[in-house]
Amino acid sequence: MAFVEERLNQLPEPPTSKASAPDSKVRVLLAAAGYRRRSKRILTDLQAAFDERRIICHPKIDDPRNTRDTRIYFFTKLPGDLVHDSELFPKEEQLEHFIEVNYRLLTPFQNLDLLKRQFQLGPEKKIDLMFKDRKNNDLVGVELKKGEPDDRTVQQISVYFRALQAEAKREGCGFRLVLITGQPHPDIERSLRELTDDRFELWRYAVKLDVTKSNVGV
Repeated sequence: MAFVEERLNQLPEPPTSKASAPDSKVRVLLAAAGYRRRSKRILTDLQAAFDERRIICHPKIDDPRNTRDTRIYFFTKLPGDLVHDSELFPKEEQLEHFIEVNYRLLTPFQNLDLLKRQFQLGPEKKIDLMFKDRKNNDLVGVELKKGEPDDRTVQQISVYFRALQAEAKREGCGFRLVLITGQPHPDIERSLRELTDDRFELWRYAVKLDVTKSNVGV
């Protein structure tokens, strides 16, 4: 697909995130290639055409989870472990609720007790989830981004880090700040680490459901 290759070549540097990558919906790609319908063979051939040009598609055009309106992002090199949008929550409130209900089943949250959702850290500062570490009594603030972090995330985390530090000082304990995102963004992640210290942690989530047939009673 020459028009995608041209858009990539026009960039001042290779894209390092979905936000900086050129993209197109599946139906637009099909139309540009002269196809009026979608089939497994057509999508496989279309993906092969991009592979020949060494253009990386995320998700792959022939991924069976795609719809005609799925947006495909184009890279010369993947910026990290990107996941399909179907593995992410559509709203941050849903992610927040899921963690609230299930955090005891999630390995990174072992030894943590939930104090409150939407914990007030100061005037107009509410962090999504606040936990207490049973082992060392640290406050553990958790901020959520359902997809990819952006420039606003850097400012937000910087403010929350200082506010959480002040809250921990008032309570006479240590603290950690965790940002959970659905997609990587190396440039933003680098900026976040420069603004904080080893008390900042970056986690990533994906939602997958496995269903297997039971042989009980067979």
